[in-house]
Amino acid sequence: MASADQSNLNWIRNNQRKLRADLYSGLQDHMACGGGVNMENVGNVVILPSSHKGSARYMQQLLQDSLAICRENKKPDLFLTMTTNGNWQEIVKNILPGQTATD
Repeated sequence: MASADQSNLNWIRNNQRKLRADLYSGLQDHMACGGGVNMENVGNVVILPSSHKGSARYMQQLLQDSLAICRENKKPDLFLTMTTNGNWQEIVKNILPGQTATD
């Protein structure tokens, strides 16, 4: 899994032009104002796209999508968050051979 993530990050780093990272105006504005970053210590700036899971842009996109769904379909009546233990007997008994609880 880590090698796949590293491969994806390398692709993103080497393909910033294809991602059109130069068009991210918010980042350009931030960098133009100095952004609280000492530019002497900065190497190559790499912008993670919203398709990279776990990035700030990804999380922002999920938030915007959920707000749009609520706007279209009215606010939810009930919001549930559930946590389970992957070692529970009910879970272990019902997964297929070779699978893990996260599958």
